[in-house]
Parts: sequence; structure tokens; C-alpha cells
Amino acid sequence: MRQVRLAFSGSGFLAPIHAGAACAFLDAGVEILEVAGTSGGSIVAALVASGKDAATIKRIALAPIPDNIMAVQPLGILWRWGLNDGRVLHQWLRDAIGDRTFAHATMPCTIVASDVKLQRGVVFTRMRSPDLPLADACRMSASVPGVWKPVKWRGLTLADGGMACNIPTDKLTQDKTPRVGIQVTDGNAPGKLDSLLDFAKGCIGTMLNSNEGNLVAWAQQTGATILPVDAKPYGFLDSGLSLTAKTELFERGYQAVHDLLMGQSRK
Repeated sequence: MRQVRLAFSGSGFLAPIHAGAACAFLDAGVEILEVAGTSGGSIVAALVASGKDAATIKRIALAPIPDNIMAVQPLGILWRWGLNDGRVLHQWLRDAIGDRTFAHATMPCTIVASDVKLQRGVVFTRMRSPDLPLADACRMSASVPGVWKPVKWRGLTLADGGMACNIPTDKLTQDKTPRVGIQVTDGNAPGKLDSLLDFAKGCIGTMLNSNEGNLVAWAQQTGATILPVDAKPYGFLDSGLSLTAKTELFERGYQAVHDLLMGQSRK
């Protein structure tokens, strides 16, 4: 495989898996022609589209995340529609990705969010939103319901893209270039609902279980490769992952792509 088009699924704080997958392709000399991403996957898609090399992507993926990125802000919950206003998340994304816009991305990039007011998916691309910074689109795409405040943009109320399309392989150009979707699976089993955070986790699980199977089936029927990577025992909203855990997740993504490439080279 010399070229590839990549889609990264929703993943929350398990995005080091996606980073590992992207780095494996880059280290193998495979040219990434296009990327698409949802929620946590949108962050790695943006890193690739902003021209970051493998070493930089790995460094960002393993770097500490701000402790207060999910801090509960009780005074604003009722009118903010989330535990946190998302400002720390947004600044972290800006620091990691930079100010590059869709128009100035190094390759076509698609990021998916959900308009909860009109109850439909919203797709950001170079054609539709050329002046929008990639980091801003990631902030919208990663707005987990109940956790971070949704973003108001051009009259839309935007939240987690996983509600509409959690693995956006269908957003990639269909041609002779291989399309690969990296599918991260949540390592936390369904559990009790004792808090708003538990409720948010339940929302994530529900939306994934309800729509991801159809997206995967469609992708495979159209010739795309779906590469599932299990995150057990880590969960999408585990913001306090240790360096050891993040390194393990990175290596899982890296190894999955390495095995894919080795399998293809033997054919």
C-alpha cells in the first residue's frame, strides 16, 4: 500500500489509538491523501491534515491533558447544558493543532458534528467551511452530550459527531485508493447510572450501538477496510489516563496498522 484515505472513529480520550495508527502509516512511507474524523478521531484527523509528522503526533498523543478539562462547573449546568463550558478543551485543541483552517490543510479533511437543534449531522470540509480552524471543528465534534457545552455556530447548536456518524468512512472519496477506517471500541462495559457523567457515558454507548454497525457494514460493502482496535480496560471518558496507559493504546493502534500492512505485503 503506497497511498491511503483514512477515517478515524469517535474515541474520546482513547485517541492515542488513532495517533498510533496514523504514525504507523507515516512511518511505513504510506502517503495519506485524505482524512475524516469524528469526536476524538477528529483530533487525530486534524493533526494529520495540519501537516504534523509522526514524531509530533506521537508527542501530542502522549502529552499530559489539562486536569480541569472535564471539571464540573455546577453554577452553569442548568443554562449551559453541560458539566463544563469546554473552554479548556478548546484551548488544548488550539495549542495541539494550531490555527490552520480547512482551506489551508495539507490534504482534504472532513470533520463531523451533530446539530442537536435540527437533529442532523453537520459536515465540515474545505468546500463548506474553508475559513474554519480545524481545532474549532474538533471542539464541536467532540462535545459529548452532558459533559461539554454544545457550540453555537451560524445558528446551529453543535455537539458530538458520533450521534450522527461515528466512523466517517463514507465521507472519504471513493476511487482506487484504499480506504481504511480505524474503529476504536470503548473498553468500559455498560454500568450503573448514578451521575450525569454516567449518563453521558450511557449516551455514548447508545449512539454507538445504534448507528455504528450500519456504517461499518456500508463501508465494507463498498470496499473499505475497517480496522477495529479494542481499548479494554480503558473508556472513552477516562481523562486521567497515565502515560503508561496512553503508550499502550498508541502501540495497539500502531500494531493494528503494522499487521494490516504486513498482511497486504504477503499477498
